[in-house]
Amino acid sequence: MVTKKDYPVKIGPREFLLRFNFDAMTTTEDLLGKSFFEAVIRATAAEISALRALFFAGLRKNHPEITLEKVNEILDDMEDFQSLAEAILTPCGELVAQWKKSGGVKKKPGLAGRSSAKTDS
Repeated sequence: MVTKKDYPVKIGPREFLLRFNFDAMTTTEDLLGKSFFEAVIRATAAEISALRALFFAGLRKNHPEITLEKVNEILDDMEDFQSLAEAILTPCGELVAQWKKSGGVKKKPGLAGRSSAKTDS
């Protein structure tokens, strides 16, 4: 479900390559405390923190020097935020579609209602 494809994004005179691999997906989840797929859905609703997290996470493979502070600087200089949102959401939307087509998360039988919390007996 992860992608090995790079997606170019041009911001001013600079071009970046986004890749939404496993690291990007887990980085997004770590930053937002939400599943990657929920982050994509929130980004489609113009949630800025989700777009920033996806942009940062997508940059990490091809731009290992990137930091959140640098991403904020890049975004502060944006003139066409809509194009960036489309560039981020196009590959992410493809991943969401693949995930839905595969049936999404399937719960294992017998695990519903189980808790890992220990009780004193």
